[in-house]
Amino acid sequence: MCFMNLYNMTIKRSTDIKTEFSMASLTDIIFLLLIFFMLTSNFVTPNAIKLILPKATSDQQPPKVVTVSVTSDMQYFVEDQQTNLEMLENVLRSQIAGDAGLSVVLKVDERVMHGEFVKVLKTCNKVTSRVVIATQPESWKRTDFLNRR
Repeated sequence: MCFMNLYNMTIKRSTDIKTEFSMASLTDIIFLLLIFFMLTSNFVTPNAIKLILPKATSDQQPPKVVTVSVTSDMQYFVEDQQTNLEMLENVLRSQIAGDAGLSVVLKVDERVMHGEFVKVLKTCNKVTSRVVIATQPESWKRTDFLNRR
């Protein structure tokens, strides 16, 4: 009789479909994506004007600055505002108005002709006597810039 009871016992199989979803793997993926985007956003350069600056050993900048940029195709920018050579002095005066401590950082592409550079420099000197010429460090390679395009 003992033998019969063991033989009649059946193993119940579960046929229920589980509707649960594990959020652990999804949160891991979200955190990995968050870290990826946070790290890669630091590598994006804020300057949208494409310039190749001449090289120098010093990389100091004054604390309060207005940036004047000249591209290789002779486009003039004060900060991010595009202008022309004739309006450059007026735009600079409006940027510097009331703050005598501001300096002008002149970022001119190295492919710009020397005469055009001097015209921009003279215009900046009419507005303020504090003009700084921006350069790239000596260790910077031209291929680094060209590969980013």
